[in-house]
Amino acid sequence: WGLTVHAFAYANEAYAYASDKKHALDVALLDLQMPGMDGLELARMLTQTRPDLETVMLTSAGRHVRDEAVSASLLKPVRHQHLFRVLAALFGPEEMQHDAAALAPGERRTAAYPLRLLVVEDNPTNQQVAQRILERLGYRADMVASGPEAIEAVERQPYDVVFMDIQMPGMDGVEATRRIHALLPEGRRPRIIATTANAMAGDREGYLAAGLDGYLPKPIRLQSVEEELARSYAALFGDRPPPPARDASKEQPQLREVVRQRLAELTGEDDLRFADEVLSSYLVGATALLSQIKASLSARDAEAAYSAAAALRSSSGVVGADGVSEAAARLAQDAKDGSLAAAAAALAPLERAVAEAERSLSPASAA
Repeated sequence: WGLTVHAFAYANEAYAYASDKKHALDVALLDLQMPGMDGLELARMLTQTRPDLETVMLTSAGRHVRDEAVSASLLKPVRHQHLFRVLAALFGPEEMQHDAAALAPGERRTAAYPLRLLVVEDNPTNQQVAQRILERLGYRADMVASGPEAIEAVERQPYDVVFMDIQMPGMDGVEATRRIHALLPEGRRPRIIATTANAMAGDREGYLAAGLDGYLPKPIRLQSVEEELARSYAALFGDRPPPPARDASKEQPQLREVVRQRLAELTGEDDLRFADEVLSSYLVGATALLSQIKASLSARDAEAAYSAAAALRSSSGVVGADGVSEAAARLAQDAKDGSLAAAAAALAPLERAVAEAERSLSPASAA
């Protein structure tokens, strides 16, 4: 479609950008529920400033928005075909021709950019998804699970790009990046791309200031990884090769649709077997992380409780276990604030959410 996308984590950031009319914009995808200014308030402000701008509201189940400032609504999680239909309705089918060059399930591309890749990620579920995305793009990436392992890997052999998880126990991604910079001279350093679930205002600038070369919010998606690889190739080697064909996978409603659609959105591939593999790994990891949270709270170790809850929030968000993700986020925030009493109170809702996820997402539930 030749789209240029600008993403913002907060409504005020989006409004500041959109209100500057030197930025050419056609449509704004707005989350209804955001901290501070919500999506509806933002839509009303945008239509005052940019009356030619179409606004599409993203809502959760059971929420309907009817307002003159809203052009259309989409239910989350957003699916490829639903988004396409809305855009086609807004702009006309002749202007929004669907890309027929989609990959079939299981099909792999030839890597467009000859790059040696390392992924640093401590969460097994996130590892699986990252590996799958890169495989779909034609890459075989090395995988390590900690900051020290990342340092050993880049010292042992050269890499062009490192996808660096920021929140890891022990040595985090920022510290690992600092040590890699100290270890390798500028001409031998890989580009290091931060990956984090904490997409807060100013994060990108903070990570760049700390020495990282780029930033991808989690859950990472095939298209954003593809774009980052193109930027990295251009930065490393100057002449950028032609961009690869855009991927838009086909999705079919079958068993365990929510998870399959979430994984299809992230990886560009609708594959039931892969969804089962990821879910099996996720459920094992969720149980282990819940045990770590309980043990940390019993030991009154707020930092360890935060680390385990943040990891559970991240992997739950990837597979679409939104109830677990939200409950883990609440506990993580309480632990981060040092409020062990509040974190302990948040444990019971998290346990219930994990139990419900086990009932609804286990392989037996697909029968």
